[in-house]
Amino acid sequence: MGDPSQGKAAPRRRRPRQERSQALVDAILDATAELLARDGPARTTTNRVAERAGVSVGSIYQYFPDKQALFAALGERYVGELRGALDAVWPRVADATVDRIVAELLGALVAVSQRDAALSGMLHLTAIPARVFEPIDAFERDLEARAAELLTRHAARLASPPPDPALTARLLVRALGGLVGRTLASEPALIREPRFFAELIRLVRGSLGPLAQT
Repeated sequence: MGDPSQGKAAPRRRRPRQERSQALVDAILDATAELLARDGPARTTTNRVAERAGVSVGSIYQYFPDKQALFAALGERYVGELRGALDAVWPRVADATVDRIVAELLGALVAVSQRDAALSGMLHLTAIPARVFEPIDAFERDLEARAAELLTRHAARLASPPPDPALTARLLVRALGGLVGRTLASEPALIREPRFFAELIRLVRGSLGPLAQT
């Protein structure tokens, strides 16, 4: 984990305000994502990104001061997709059975990483390590709060409900985040295998204990 790209990225120079500017930024980020997933952070340079995107290096520097800022922007996009997946599934699981809650929440979030596992793994190595990348920290805090809410709401369904739902939620989210992040960084192909997802569900269900007898 000694790659220099894990340092804190310089802030983006400016945000696109017009549709054409946004299209340019999207093209730059798409080129960065392709190179990062295929060639890794060391070989993903601003010159190569400019060539792949069909733009000048100066166009990149209008928005991003260096490649770490490019990686951070990709990280922000990735976290935005995670948040979108959580928001989309939330109305369906708020009052569902415990098993359905676990399966649908995990399924929605893991699916984001499965779309491009190699890129997701590189982002975990370069852009979003814990305590460095604020967007992922904010997302995890939100996920912890929602998980605590579910544990509190459905406590009667568990034979041994957690005495401190907030702490249980925090530990679960952090454990799963570390497990998924480490897997993406070291074995990204594994994230797509059904046995990996089945094991995630088994781990969460095991931590919650048996359901109460009705």
